[in-house]
Amino acid sequence: MMDKKNLLDLIRTFALFTTNDKGQTIKILGRYQQFRAVKLAVHRLLAGKTPRQRSGIKRLKDLLRADTSDLVMAMIHKFREADLSETFPLLNDSPHILIMTDEAHRSQYKILGANLDKGLPYATKIGYTGTPIDKTERVFGDYIDKYTMRQAIDDGVTLEIVYEGRTHNAEVNDQAGMDQAFTDIFSDYNLKERLEILGYGSRNAYLKAESTIISRRQVRNPRMACTARSRCLSSEFSSGLPDAKN
Repeated sequence: MMDKKNLLDLIRTFALFTTNDKGQTIKILGRYQQFRAVKLAVHRLLAGKTPRQRSGIKRLKDLLRADTSDLVMAMIHKFREADLSETFPLLNDSPHILIMTDEAHRSQYKILGANLDKGLPYATKIGYTGTPIDKTERVFGDYIDKYTMRQAIDDGVTLEIVYEGRTHNAEVNDQAGMDQAFTDIFSDYNLKERLEILGYGSRNAYLKAESTIISRRQVRNPRMACTARSRCLSSEFSSGLPDAKN
């Protein structure tokens, strides 16, 4: 990014100004992965190596039928007829239309996506997604650029997800022995209290997870801000984890 050509291009083309909450004018610059992806996308468009060249609802149709240069933002759900039994029409067969699709892993592969293709059959399509699926590459073509989760973690823009499953074997081999042990341990409890324990489990024992969550969070990376999440049986159980939640 500190190459002379890249730096000048970043300042000239990838910078914008806005006002923050304090009323101060601030400058926002594109990150290196944004700079890289845009440059590669423009290069592919200029080279003609497009990912895929194929071909209120009424207002959208009118905008897309126009031959003038314009920027139109629309939800994919508008590419349908009010009467779902009707066929979506061809709107504009110009090859000079660029479709940029966000969340390109969703709603692009069935009837709505087919309507978009039919309405703009020769448009160039570029998709953006953080969670591509198998169909994404088949529909939009090969990847122009990738910014992986590992790169995001290394850059410090996202936290690493550490999953540690907690399971146990709930199989009871000696049911009679377990019933007797339960009776012995909770002999001082009346029948109502015993039934409550049998129905919901021991709340205090369950809440021992609090110290485990905190200690695991500190051991993983004591210098890095992070969060821990525990899946609880009910809001009553989760309310006993104030320190871990905060």
